[in-house]
Amino acid sequence: LGVLLLWRLYQRGRVQGTPLLKHEYGKPLTHCIFRLPPPGEDLVQLAKAAVSGDEKALDMFNWKKSSSGSLLKMGSQEGLSFFVSLMDGTVHYVDEKGKTTQVVSADSAIQMLFYMEK
Repeated sequence: LGVLLLWRLYQRGRVQGTPLLKHEYGKPLTHCIFRLPPPGEDLVQLAKAAVSGDEKALDMFNWKKSSSGSLLKMGSQEGLSFFVSLMDGTVHYVDEKGKTTQVVSADSAIQMLFYMEK
């Protein structure tokens, strides 16, 4: 009861064996909302590496010659952070490193979570 587990998915949607993250909150979870990294963030870092001469990064941009055998991915699960609400009215933020922090406490259960960028 009240356990949050997070797994990494392989390219074809298969779950990796062991969870990346496990948090025991002790209360039932009611909602979870994800805060995705800005689009293209990973692509920018990859482009910087390619300009710096990183052969692996250069190969990923060259669709004819991909030594790694993988195509350039436009999105990533790296840097994923999210909010979780519990039945007791608390909301917790889980950062990119898996650290959880209580950010809000209400008198009753949270009815809905909604995330808006500034």
